[in-house]
Amino acid sequence: MPDVSQAFDRYWNSERAYPVATLMPAAQAGAMDKLRNDLAVFYQEKQTSVYVDALKNSALAETLRRRRPTSALRQAKIIYDSPDKQAKGDDWKEELLISQLAPYIQQATREFILVSPYFVPGQRAADALCALSQKGVRVRILTNSLVSNDVAAVHAGYMRHREQLVRCGVELYELNEQIKKQQGEAVYLASRPEQIEPARQDDGDRWRNHVRRLAQLRSAISEHQQRDRDSFP
Repeated sequence: MPDVSQAFDRYWNSERAYPVATLMPAAQAGAMDKLRNDLAVFYQEKQTSVYVDALKNSALAETLRRRRPTSALRQAKIIYDSPDKQAKGDDWKEELLISQLAPYIQQATREFILVSPYFVPGQRAADALCALSQKGVRVRILTNSLVSNDVAAVHAGYMRHREQLVRCGVELYELNEQIKKQQGEAVYLASRPEQIEPARQDDGDRWRNHVRRLAQLRSAISEHQQRDRDSFP
């Protein structure tokens, strides 16, 4: 799709994009072979997961096995925020995905489902989702918990809105990284006002590790920017 290619090119060629070598050391010999082996092991382990079993036994899978699929052509639109959005002055927030999706979300009359690993609604979006729920629309959101999130700063931006969302009727689900290996079940946490629990100790350790990583990343970027400035007469 041309629109997808254009979006990728804008980010890839943006002056705000950093070479990966700036942020990470060179890969060691054999690293690619290890990654391929880890991927093969991961793939094999997940073949017996509850999620894969659910897909295999789904109505869609059965329809495909019987070779009786039904399909319909629909128009689709790709939405993305520009890499230079913060250079656009006071209107940069209008380029955020949630701002662009807002008109479509507000049109929901029965149900609205959002699945996002990095869900940071902001106050305006949180208020809009609450207003939608209070109008009688069923609002369901699935996102990462802290233990399953690889970007702690994102979770910090989301968690401040969590209590407001569940108190106004939004069904909020968090994917928990902890897996019941004996049963092969993924655990989903449904947050309700009476079920909001304080962070566990291992969550705190995870947060501190992420803070250290963010500090290292910021330092690397600053050094790269300084080298760029020094390269000019």
